[in-house]
Amino acid sequence: MSEAAAERIADKTGRTREDARAALTSMSPQRRLISPNEVAHVCAMLCADEARGVHGQSIVIDGGQLMS
Repeated sequence: MSEAAAERIADKTGRTREDARAALTSMSPQRRLISPNEVAHVCAMLCADEARGVHGQSIVIDGGQLMS
């Protein structure tokens, strides 16, 4: 998803793909993009029996980004 977003930004703004990726990275407090392994870890966690009490939740995996 991050790569697709960087490509869209590059296409619409004329920036290079690397500049678009850097812009996305700069918006994260961790100054990095979320890895597919991090998303997979949350998915696996939710599949565990111990997560059986989690229902109807949105789990945001964004590195701590705050929207104002």
